[in-house]
Parts: sequence; structure tokens; C-alpha cells
Amino acid sequence: MLGRHSRPDGMRGCSDILIFLPQQEAMRLGIWHLDRSRVLVIEDDAVFRGMVVEFLRRAGFHADPVAGREQALDLAGGNAYEAALIDLGLKRDHGVEVAHELLDRIPSLGLVFVSGDMEGFMRGRTFPPGSYSLEKPLNLQKLQEAIEKAIGSSHSRSATR
Repeated sequence: MLGRHSRPDGMRGCSDILIFLPQQEAMRLGIWHLDRSRVLVIEDDAVFRGMVVEFLRRAGFHADPVAGREQALDLAGGNAYEAALIDLGLKRDHGVEVAHELLDRIPSLGLVFVSGDMEGFMRGRTFPPGSYSLEKPLNLQKLQEAIEKAIGSSHSRSATR
């Protein structure tokens, strides 16, 4: 819990503090984790993609942004991603089709789909088993929860392989 509450020793004051530090400063202090969960963010809207990536990085994830299918597949070939956040309405591709290609390369990948028109984009399609979906505009708490669940399912699938 963050904020002001009573301490066990009876003293009053703020006992928990949330501080955002630049990455280099956090590394210097030894509190930067290099083994953070890796998330691939596939979104064609550059502004939205940038905001999501910044949020995920501040939440403690290693997030790599890409604008579409080709870039996603290139990165997936050489990186150990645990989850992918995929826009269903990419300019040239459908997010579910991109997800299936990613799963061919990384079978344990956890998936979170986002869309402003979930019903429209999913007409005639089904999500891969164990994936999560969120409507735009995104609630950041729900986004973080969905990513964490997707990573958890990724770990479960990789443990059974």
C-alpha cells in the first residue's frame, strides 16, 4: 500500500514511497531489473503505441514497439517475448492473423488484444485459447492486469513444454 498509515512501532508517517527514476540512475543504484518480462506492442497508431509502451515501461515491463506484422515477426525471431499486445485493426493485417504467426514462432506467447470495435473486428473470427481482450479507450489498471495474466499463462504453457 502506498501512502500514509500507521507503522508497527507506533510512529506515524509515510512508510512507503513510489519514485520514478531514469533507467540509468536506477541501474546505478542497483534497483533496475534486467530480467523484466518482455512485451511486444503491435499497434499502428504511433501516438497510442508510444503511450502504451511508456506506461508498460513505467509499470516495470520491457516493452518493444512495432507498427505492424513484418516488424513484429522480425523481432519475435530473435527475442524471448512473454506477451504481445496486439491491435486487432492494423492497417494491413488483422491482429488475430498476426497472433497466429507469432504463436508459430513463440508457442508459449501470452496474448492481449485491443480494439475500439472489438465486435466488428472479431466477426467470423475467434481468439486463440488463453488470450485476453480489452476495448479502447484502455483502462490502464485493466491493461496491466491483462498483461500480467497473459505473462502468467505464458509461463504456464512454457512449463508444460
